Amino acid sequence: MNNMKHLRLFLSLLMSCAVILIWQNAMTSVASAQTITAMRKNTQQSSCLQPPQNVDLMTLSDAQLISYGLPTHAIIDEDPQSWSHTLAHAKHHTCGGQALNQPIYDPLTGSLCTSVGSVCPWAGYILKGPRGTYREAYTEFYVPAISLAPTNAVAGYWVGIGGEGNIAGGSSQVLVQAGIQTNPKNGKQFTETWYEVVGAGTQTGCTIAPKNLPLANGIAIGDDIQIHVVSNSVGYSNQDGFFIFNTTRNDYNSAVYVETTNCLSDSATAEFIVEQPFSDPLPEFNGFTGPNKTGLLANTIPFLNCRGVDSNGANHYFNGSPYLTVQSYTNTSSPVEMASVSGYYNGNDFNVNWVSGGY
Repeated sequence: MNNMKHLRLFLSLLMSCAVILIWQNAMTSVASAQTITAMRKNTQQSSCLQPPQNVDLMTLSDAQLISYGLPTHAIIDEDPQSWSHTLAHAKHHTCGGQALNQPIYDPLTGSLCTSVGSVCPWAGYILKGPRGTYREAYTEFYVPAISLAPTNAVAGYWVGIGGEGNIAGGSSQVLVQAGIQTNPKNGKQFTETWYEVVGAGTQTGCTIAPKNLPLANGIAIGDDIQIHVVSNSVGYSNQDGFFIFNTTRNDYNSAVYVETTNCLSDSATAEFIVEQPFSDPLPEFNGFTGPNKTGLLANTIPFLNCRGVDSNGANHYFNGSPYLTVQSYTNTSSPVEMASVSGYYNGNDFNVNWVSGGY
């Protein structure tokens, strides 16, 4: 009889311990999620932590990755082979950025630039689908060498999500984008990394003003640049994120914002673009097929490993997904072609070809 009492007491204590353990695990999960969200909210204010050396960054937890300004496993797991290479070069973490005076590049609300005589500042490829399709976009290129005349020439090379009004339809087209800009400055080529969010030609109240995303180790002609943009994606609900890596110089910078709906991409498109902004001339550019100025290509810049990622974390490429190409023409009474594009190759690569300065 006493044995039965002892057994009941033991089972009762065991059940109590199990309930407590389940509650503690639940609270730990909630705390972990809250911690990650709080860390993302404070990305711009936190100290600039450097990633550990001689450690495989792929093995870090999400909380650790966020603390070093790196994407979480939700993004890494979409293309682990590519991210393994990228993170192997993430040796130095540059932090911060300065606000720029004006939006750099605008959404496309006019012609699709698909025919001669249309007016458009964009040249490149656009993956397309219904609103909500594309939540991330990635591309890679080598910093091109540009002509130093005319001195007011400027070009942007960027990747983005949304902002193509002809495809998104309706109102509130929001473009989330990041890239580099090249222009002559004091007799030399000036190259700057940047990011911004714009909507229907204006800021629409977004908290993400245009900023540069500096790289402390510098950025030079022939450097390998990899850019990843996210907006309301898997693991990044209600967030816009920008990650720029210079794998040649083992440096990177990033920014992640928790956002309101009007600052999230319309997600109907993923763009890979060379743009002539401000109605200034488009400088002649000469790209490369490899890092450190390998394989010079006159009047051409290759965009490599382009992909859009949908709301389920699946990758989309030009081979097998709806897309369109756009050509760049001047905004004049008699439009002049400035840049054209090649057919895609390797499923997700293409070239943008410089044609003229346009003015």
